[in-house]
Amino acid sequence: MARLTWITADTHFGHAEALEMFGRSSRFATTAQMDTAYIEAINSRVGPDDRLIHLGDFTGPMKLRARREYASDIRRRIRCQRIVLVRGNHDPVDDRRFDGLFESVRDLLRLRRKSWAGCVICSHYPLRVWQGQRDGSALLYAHTHGTIAEVGRSTDVGVDQWHDAPVRLEQLVAMLNERPIECQTDFTRYQQVREPLP
Repeated sequence: MARLTWITADTHFGHAEALEMFGRSSRFATTAQMDTAYIEAINSRVGPDDRLIHLGDFTGPMKLRARREYASDIRRRIRCQRIVLVRGNHDPVDDRRFDGLFESVRDLLRLRRKSWAGCVICSHYPLRVWQGQRDGSALLYAHTHGTIAEVGRSTDVGVDQWHDAPVRLEQLVAMLNERPIECQTDFTRYQQVREPLP
């Protein structure tokens, strides 16, 4: 059986404030319920040999040691062995023990397959422009929890937009390839040329 690639983001495991902040309290009474639901959704879809790309905010804000321990416990409960983390604002920077929980940790990820119209850029943060946008490349992002409009071939892949579960990468690419290519064509300058700073 072919290995599949899945995408998710913004799980905020262990983040109690996420229940109210992101409108999850209507689905989950506690953080433990939320965590268990997200883990079960991953385990029911993503096979042990599949690849899961997580676009950041694996856990919520915590002190470094607590975050590492919490993430380690969550990681043990997820069957998928191959998780690539694209770092979000709640994921620690340059912490080898935290990073070691994942197959790799990146700040930005570029994926390409011959069957795609362009490449796929994976970023925790939504970008206004991205590599290959003019040629049909897609952008998968997170961070905003569905609060900003999608532009052209871009979409928020956070759990809050996808029924609390990961989505297959190929399905996302097919959906985005149906959209028109939108990119900057007007080069009107909105920022004035500035004097050099001292």
